[in-house]
Amino acid sequence: TGLFVKLCNQKGIQTMGIDFSKIAIKIARKLESNCYHKDFLKDISDSHFNIITMFDVLEHLINPSAFLKRAYGALKKNGMLTINVPDMEWASIVLVQSCRGSFGSSPVFNTPRKIMEIFYGNQDHEGEYHKAGFTEGILRDDLTETGFSRIRIKKIYDNHDMRCLISTALKL
Repeated sequence: TGLFVKLCNQKGIQTMGIDFSKIAIKIARKLESNCYHKDFLKDISDSHFNIITMFDVLEHLINPSAFLKRAYGALKKNGMLTINVPDMEWASIVLVQSCRGSFGSSPVFNTPRKIMEIFYGNQDHEGEYHKAGFTEGILRDDLTETGFSRIRIKKIYDNHDMRCLISTALKL
């Protein structure tokens, strides 16, 4: 939560972080980031932000569509939403290959526990469970149904060798 906000603020970009996790906010405050424990669905006013980022957020929510709708409302006209979520299509392939014994060369995903963490999170802290999964098609459909336009989705590998979907979408 706090590192991205701190880096943006150091570059002169006025930034605020919001997280539902009190643990994440505690960590962010150690970084001297202006991050707050708020309810994104209730505490954010309409047409308030130029850009909203949701890095590793939607997969932890029971109702990610509500967050997308709230993000749409909270963005100013021509505002941008940027999302990062694990790619469940890729995770499914990894799981099948692992069950067949053909994925064993990966140092990261060579145990059943590691593979299950892709699907369900690592559960180190309360709230880290994955409650929703996204493929490129599901993410695109959800963003379109919410009203976003000019949706771009890229598949990338994060620093844990896990394939993620990075999406940008505009409120026109």
